[in-house]
Amino acid sequence: MSATYPNFPEYKLKNVYKGETTFKRGATRDHIFHEEFEEWQRFFCSGEYAPPAGKDIALFHVCTWAKPYDFSYIGKKIRQVTNQYERIHPIILSNAGVIPYEYQMNPTFCAYDWIQMGDLSKEEHLRLKKLYQHSLSNRIKNYLTSKQKDYKAVIHYCMPIRDSIVSDIHHFCAEIGVPYFHTPEVETFRNSKDVLAKLKDFGEFYILDPVLKDLENTLKKVSSID
Repeated sequence: MSATYPNFPEYKLKNVYKGETTFKRGATRDHIFHEEFEEWQRFFCSGEYAPPAGKDIALFHVCTWAKPYDFSYIGKKIRQVTNQYERIHPIILSNAGVIPYEYQMNPTFCAYDWIQMGDLSKEEHLRLKKLYQHSLSNRIKNYLTSKQKDYKAVIHYCMPIRDSIVSDIHHFCAEIGVPYFHTPEVETFRNSKDVLAKLKDFGEFYILDPVLKDLENTLKKVSSID
């Protein structure tokens, strides 16, 4: 049984992992596949979990460095857009896996961070990035397989770059018959490259005005489907 977070009823608390939550610094192999993350992924893919009533459009979007996601300066701006559309179900993607937004206040999802670049060689960073992408792709596929009847469409808020999981998820949605939409537009991404190169946190790309505008246009279009 889930409880609500004090003063924030949209956020759910649940005792899924029986062990002790400790801070997981860096996306190491041990952390990516930590039993705590794996236990939550099993819960989200189980029949015990269902998306909130009325939210039949899945929106996959990036994690934020600060936690909880919705209270970070990046996540807050994304939610200001998604909150305008009742059918949208925000789902955060990270090295912790696939995280439906309503469970983000659980300690598991507030006690980890990303790869520490300063501590790794370029080769090690690339190796961990590929491992992360492979694990995340599988977790998304497992989640969508278990919830394909709950969603009328999937929206992926992600940079349109070759070494991402965009095409992988697009093809998988086609396999299971769930319409897939990507945002932002390729042209918007190309026009933002000069700004992107100057950002200290690449996550800030997702709150650039033209990028958020593309997100809003996509949510509006997809929310009109039957």
